[in-house]
Amino acid sequence: MKAVEKMTDIEALVYVACTAFVAPATASAVPTKHYSYPPYHVETLPIGSCVCREDGFNCLSFEEPHSGAKFTTLARAQEICAEWNEKGVTA
Repeated sequence: MKAVEKMTDIEALVYVACTAFVAPATASAVPTKHYSYPPYHVETLPIGSCVCREDGFNCLSFEEPHSGAKFTTLARAQEICAEWNEKGVTA
């Protein structure tokens, strides 16, 4: 990856968006309050993977310091999805 100071405006915008909305695999996932109920499935977009309820609503959220993130890695999203479905997690 280029050093931030050598990025074009578009590259810098994408970098900021990705770091703000994509949580690392080690972040603590939580379902979005009042909007989460099983069955869940994983969807992957260019920015990353998310956990969605049946109608496609992304209900993946994270605890601080990644509270604004809505995406993670595919492997982590699959783990979260399996866990939430197994436990019948709702919020």
